[in-house]
Amino acid sequence: MAAATRAKTGNQVKNGKVRRFGRWSIVCHWLYAACFLTLLVTGFGLMYDWLDFLAGAGSRLVHRYAAIGLAIMPLLYLVGSGREALSHIREAFRWSKDDLRWLAVAVPYHFTGRPKPPAQGFLNAGQKLNYLVVITTFVVFVTTGLIMWFLRPQLTVADQGVFWWAVMLHSAAAWVAASMFLLHVYQAALHPFTRASLRGMIDGYVTLEYALFEHPKWAQQFVGQSGSKPANR
Repeated sequence: MAAATRAKTGNQVKNGKVRRFGRWSIVCHWLYAACFLTLLVTGFGLMYDWLDFLAGAGSRLVHRYAAIGLAIMPLLYLVGSGREALSHIREAFRWSKDDLRWLAVAVPYHFTGRPKPPAQGFLNAGQKLNYLVVITTFVVFVTTGLIMWFLRPQLTVADQGVFWWAVMLHSAAAWVAASMFLLHVYQAALHPFTRASLRGMIDGYVTLEYALFEHPKWAQQFVGQSGSKPANR
């Protein structure tokens, strides 16, 4: 079993770095982000009068094209990198008491460095929560978007409440997704504890030191392959 593990993970270690994401995952991540940002800007411009400066003459058309891109992106991810995609999804839905404890101390820890959170695996609890928000809001966006796009002309006056609820749920999901997106960007690009993770979505690799700091349960398997020693929080 040990030999099999080394054979499986050997190519994942390079110059003191460990591989977290494959190339196709990285491509899909940035394409999804581009579609989401386009939808966020055009959608808020179309939905709220006080944000109408975000909407131009072709905003509705751009919004719909971006919606198509967003809708097919998970399919492209599954087709191009099915094993990795399913592994990430399973990880996001696999919660333990340590994950709940991590969330309980996440705010004070990220502001002060204390108290020490429980050790985490490939995804920490915050990343799992981000995955769940992305998946949940994606389902809401697609369902309510289809209602607003295709079913509105077919709805009778008595059924207009269906359209109203679709608009409200679509808007609520947008605010939830936007909030999580901003937090995700801050954590990945700016926060001193976690900004090293951004490299993982550029070339697929993060330093083993960072991996052991943020994801020790997962990264411990690579220690003997690079000569590095575990880092302490």
